[in-house]
Order: sequence, then C-alpha cells, then structure tokens
Amino acid sequence: MTGQTQPIFADFYRGDHSLYDHTIVKGRAPSAAGEIVAGPAFLTQRGLKLGDRVTLELNGRKITATVVGQPSATRPCPCRSPWPHAGRPR
Repeated sequence: MTGQTQPIFADFYRGDHSLYDHTIVKGRAPSAAGEIVAGPAFLTQRGLKLGDRVTLELNGRKITATVVGQPSATRPCPCRSPWPHAGRPR
C-alpha cells in the first residue's frame, strides 16, 4: 500500500467470484475494476472503512482501489480481489 512501510498480502482469483459472496459480512464482494475486500484487522490497523480508497503499488505499478466489503474474520488474507478486476496500472 502506498505510503506504508509494511508489505501486505493479497489474494487475486479468477472465475466465478460469487463463490466468495458467502464470506462477506459487511458490504459486498468486488464486482468492478478497482474494488477490493479487506479483513477487519487490516482495516482497523490502517484506520480504513468501507468506501475508502487506497493506492496499491507493486513493482512500481500503482492502482487505486475502493474497499467495498469485509470478509469474515476467519479469512486469513487481508485483501482480496478477482484477478480481472484488480485494476490496470497507470
């Protein structure tokens, strides 16, 4: 995440993302480019909430994403997005 010194871990997946709908406890699953879900610990540690926009960076490529949902606390990955909807580098 841009501006943060700690790395974050994310899952990107392909296929039918409705399979993950049952894990969302607040908000909704991502359905468009630039949308992510983030776990409760990730949101709390970074002072984020649903609707907030974050800039993600990997190997110098940045995308802006909106937090649209929160999965149950039992999901181990802090961020999740379907692969084709992860966004396009600028």
